[in-house]
Amino acid sequence: MSHRCAIWGCDNDYKQPEKWVIMPHVKEHIGSNAKIVLHRCPKEIWYPKWTKLINRQGFSVSKHTRVCSNHFKYGQPREQEPHPTLFLKGYECKPGRKPPLKRELFRKQYEQDYSCTDDLEASPPAKSSKEYENEIKMLKEQNEMLEDRIKHLENDIEQLTVQKKFGIHSINHSDYLVKVHTGLSSYALFSWIFNEVKDVAVNMKYYKGEQSLDTKSYQESNGKKPGPKRKLSMEDELLMTIMKLRLNLNLEFLASMFQVSVSLVSSVVSTWIILLSKELVPLIHWPSHEELTQYYPQCFEKYGTVSAIIDCTEVQTERPTLDSANSMMFSNYKGRHTYKALIACTPGGTASYVSQVCGGDMSDVDVVRKSGLLNKIKKNDKIMADKGFSNKDDFLIEGAQLITPEILRKDTQFTVAKNVVNAEISNARIHVERVIGRMKDFKILQGPIPLAFADIVDHIFVVCGCMINLMGILVPLKSKSK
Repeated sequence: MSHRCAIWGCDNDYKQPEKWVIMPHVKEHIGSNAKIVLHRCPKEIWYPKWTKLINRQGFSVSKHTRVCSNHFKYGQPREQEPHPTLFLKGYECKPGRKPPLKRELFRKQYEQDYSCTDDLEASPPAKSSKEYENEIKMLKEQNEMLEDRIKHLENDIEQLTVQKKFGIHSINHSDYLVKVHTGLSSYALFSWIFNEVKDVAVNMKYYKGEQSLDTKSYQESNGKKPGPKRKLSMEDELLMTIMKLRLNLNLEFLASMFQVSVSLVSSVVSTWIILLSKELVPLIHWPSHEELTQYYPQCFEKYGTVSAIIDCTEVQTERPTLDSANSMMFSNYKGRHTYKALIACTPGGTASYVSQVCGGDMSDVDVVRKSGLLNKIKKNDKIMADKGFSNKDDFLIEGAQLITPEILRKDTQFTVAKNVVNAEISNARIHVERVIGRMKDFKILQGPIPLAFADIVDHIFVVCGCMINLMGILVPLKSKSK
């Protein structure tokens, strides 16, 4: 360790306190009894900076280098002034040359002769090139120090802004918080979803109506998306979207949380819902008979191999302004305007089919015929449904069987045996209602769905169906009919 100050022209030595030179500013900031302290460079990354400030030929700052108190603005390194900046060329500064005194020209009392130079004042002497070089060098050093300070403050501001803004960094340390905000069981599951879609999300164009669904030239060439930098990271955009689906927070609240505009929230949510619908739709899978046997609860064994349980669900929407749409959307069953979708699930409780939405005035039978479900039916399939699905002939045409509770005819009464059969079917098919209940845990499906989401409502149902298939088992293997 060095016992002597490294600054040129400074002889302060730790072993010779009787020769110490203590400058006034040290006593001003430290105290009248201040002593000389030799300080080392606090951070290794600052070694080049100190080497440049000390500016001695062939000298480099190391862990053994020491600089005394006189050379720090506050008598010691502080957070706002950590570098030596004073008396870096020694304590004795040679005074510069004084400018010559102005002298009046000698004139005789009555002489009227004037030359063209009589009224010119003497100009100060020009500085030498060495003096200019020193000034420029000093200004450059000050400029570099100020630039470093500005960068440091900008980093502080950025860190404080990130800490204040809500995002995935706010919850990724806690699976409990992830579940509260998204309904997903863990951050690992959230990351899996993100990794599945991130390669496509890099080049996606934000949704601004149906016209924005057209493929863009940069997407065809796998180029980078043009335009300004994203205001949110892709993970934060995914988080915002799932929070909208799960909690159905209004756009203004999400904009306040993520510190962006309401229009950006609307665009991001719409875009990501469409993206997730297209990329995660393989999770909604219509299984083969062989796949069904790998997980088949006991409550369905008496019916053979049941391929699916089906039911329709309705979600309230806002009242349309067009009369034609108004009548199509009004549900007599619910007494309000609704979207209606057909949901199918496996006996194990996973969503295996989600139809496109229809208006609330459409019957369950018409929804089945329009949805395209019959195209998925294979010969010998058995489909379980509520008694409202009276179109058994549609399934027979495909070589399948529709299992429903019997309908009580007028002036008749069920036998005890038929009551038992109806109860068993109802208890088995109740699992599709549990699947729909899981989907409606995503509160956007509790309604009302705004008309602004009319273009993407099909995608909303699909994404919610995909999400519940990432959750735990719904129907245990040993589940039995009551």
